[in-house]
Amino acid sequence: MTQSQLITQAENAAQFPVIITSNTDLASAGRSWQTAKILALDTEFIRERTFYAILGLIQVSDGKTVWLVDPLEVTDFQPLVDMLVNPDILKLLHAPSEDLDVLQNSINCLPEPMFDMQLAASALGQPLQISYQKLIEWQLDILIDKGESRSKWLQRPLTDSQLHYAAMDVCYLPMVYQQVTAELEKLGRYQWVSQDSQLQLDKARQSLDPDQLYFRFRNAWRLKPGQQKIIQALCIWREEEAEKRDLPRTFILRDNDLMAITVALPDSFTALKQCTDAHPRALQRYADKILELIRQAKAQPDAAASGKPPPLPLNGQEKQCLNSVREKITEISAGLNIESTILASRRELEHLILNRPVSVAPARFLGWRKEYLVEILEIINQLPWTN
Repeated sequence: MTQSQLITQAENAAQFPVIITSNTDLASAGRSWQTAKILALDTEFIRERTFYAILGLIQVSDGKTVWLVDPLEVTDFQPLVDMLVNPDILKLLHAPSEDLDVLQNSINCLPEPMFDMQLAASALGQPLQISYQKLIEWQLDILIDKGESRSKWLQRPLTDSQLHYAAMDVCYLPMVYQQVTAELEKLGRYQWVSQDSQLQLDKARQSLDPDQLYFRFRNAWRLKPGQQKIIQALCIWREEEAEKRDLPRTFILRDNDLMAITVALPDSFTALKQCTDAHPRALQRYADKILELIRQAKAQPDAAASGKPPPLPLNGQEKQCLNSVREKITEISAGLNIESTILASRRELEHLILNRPVSVAPARFLGWRKEYLVEILEIINQLPWTN
């Protein structure tokens, strides 16, 4: 088929999607999916007043048909799970980190193998954060409406506009995959995307170390050991409370409130009110727990926070090293016609410098990047430690 015919086929599929609102419908769709080699996948969700995102819709397409699965009506997701874990079906997603998160928490399953179309575009010289709309415009010269991107995906019934928007998010991807794959293979970069897509899946499976939650505060290293112990305890408590009550972390306490409490070390409800701008209702609910955590930490004045200490800022010599390796990476990236952050981000380089010598490189540097970053690791490993 010509590109024009494939586009017409995809658009017809989006115009008349198969709406799945029962277990029987999903079982029928599942039988069709099992015959496919590639399937595009996307999700719509809401994450405004809950700890975990609430799944509102799941979109699947083979380029000829679009299926829209209603997770508020379906109760048996096994046909979907069977498709997601089938090693013979490649799942196409675009910038999937949030999709992976919502699928993991909603149906306890991730799509594997997976191919990230955003990474594929970046390997061909497009911006690393290219949007789905820009991807389709780049490959097919088609402009897609973004009007429903902030839509209420938990309302029922969904409008025709919502359904069409959701279908358009997947209908073109199988065709674009075929086009992009040809370009990637010509450059020998298909494995780049395959490896990086797998790394995303591996990352999605990793649980966050609760002891390091307070690392989100970039100045945590400035706090005294006792204060680090307190803010560590406060962050762990807030995470557990937010998850238990299914609320956003900021609905418990905001970051600036946690830091203000850590610095002031209040020993009474009155002192707690004076040091923070937290909502009075939140203070009433959580004051006893907060003050208890502070008392526990004060009872062990010499005890430091558990686990690794927060990362330190780079010293002068380390900053010079960072600038040198970033210049080298920019040079290598220019030769490859890709953004430098695809090879290594500033944060990754800072981490390597602070944890030198690097005896075992991070997983992201052991795949296709290895040949390009050997010199970078050598430069970092040769940097001496100074007081």
